[in-house]
Amino acid sequence: MKLGTSFSRPRLSALLVALCALSLPACTGNTRSTAPSNNISLMVSPTTNEVYVFDLLTHRVTNNLETGNRPDDLAVSSDSRRVLVSNINDGSISVIERQDGSSFINRGKVTVQGTQPQGVAFNPQGTEAYVSVGDTSSITVLNTSNPSRLPTVVSTIRIPFNQNSTRRPSPAQIAVSPDGQRLFVLDRGNNSVLALNRQQNTFAPAEFFLFPTTAPVDLRDIEVDRSGRLYVLNSANDELLIFNGANIQQQVARVSLRDQQFNVITPENIAINNSQTKLYITGSAPSIVSFIPNIQNLRGEVNIAAAGGRSIPLGLDPRRPATSPVGIDITSNDRLVYTSNGGGGYNVSLLNGETDILERNMGTSASAANAPPLGRMKIVAFGTVPGVTPGIRSLSGKSTPAETPSDDPVKGILPLF
Repeated sequence: MKLGTSFSRPRLSALLVALCALSLPACTGNTRSTAPSNNISLMVSPTTNEVYVFDLLTHRVTNNLETGNRPDDLAVSSDSRRVLVSNINDGSISVIERQDGSSFINRGKVTVQGTQPQGVAFNPQGTEAYVSVGDTSSITVLNTSNPSRLPTVVSTIRIPFNQNSTRRPSPAQIAVSPDGQRLFVLDRGNNSVLALNRQQNTFAPAEFFLFPTTAPVDLRDIEVDRSGRLYVLNSANDELLIFNGANIQQQVARVSLRDQQFNVITPENIAINNSQTKLYITGSAPSIVSFIPNIQNLRGEVNIAAAGGRSIPLGLDPRRPATSPVGIDITSNDRLVYTSNGGGGYNVSLLNGETDILERNMGTSASAANAPPLGRMKIVAFGTVPGVTPGIRSLSGKSTPAETPSDDPVKGILPLF
């Protein structure tokens, strides 16, 4: 364009509209996001004792939040305001508050009775949280009703020995029923799944599922869908077990995650999409994600292929290989699936949640050599900035039909390195 060129009124209006689309806050006079979410993921870094705030629009770490010694699990309240992180080596729970958009502050720590807090989960209302403590065979109940204050300990639930206990109970991962009236806990000490029912202000053991003594058992993760069905990972046998959440002694299905290509999986964590139609599982040994569709139809004993699922390798790009995926979560529009990888280097992977293929591997540091191993992760929420659609780019460099990426970090998402 030559200097002094004039714009007609229609061309000037079109230019202003385009500028507003790229910088909405500047056009509205509001420089802070008022959306309920800001496309943020929180990723545990066990070796650096931190939680990374990872922007899913730009694929950049925007903040490093200090935790206690060896952070393990994390939970996010339903309103996305409060985050709890269990620190497995110092008996504490780190409390993080989300103030606005992608702004987080560290509120401090709460101690529990014991030195090995592991699983942590909120109730559906976000007013209570539950922490399993392995070395004291207990579950700590926290009052989390005031987000601007540290949680307070309400009670401690002891998991008792019973005639089926061969060892001291060692509660690990924990999940909450959709109505908040039942807790589900993995007892790794006795290779069992426990269900506890609410009784006024506490919970009491109700029933349990005990794995056969002859079966290889290493329980890793537990999730509940909105219909109340319970999903449990047995890593030692590379299997997913599904239970009736109303009575966990009723096993609904068992899915072997092994296929013709991968006969050792070592499943780590589960993520269920928002439409409750697909389930994804990280497999750390072969560096894959297991994908299973139509999960509400699963019945009986099947393998992953018979269930319509398959394995998605994360090492397809030789330039950016990803290894040992651990954490996994899905954006609320079901279009993007992220994993946090325990192999370091390219420690974040992105999958297309519509085609279920790997899009790219990336890292949380400017150099792969400096990116630490990551543990579990949670996507706080997914709210696209008005007028901006995050894009995804395939390994071939071509755009997927679903979304159109851009080299402009406002319009697209870029790999970190």
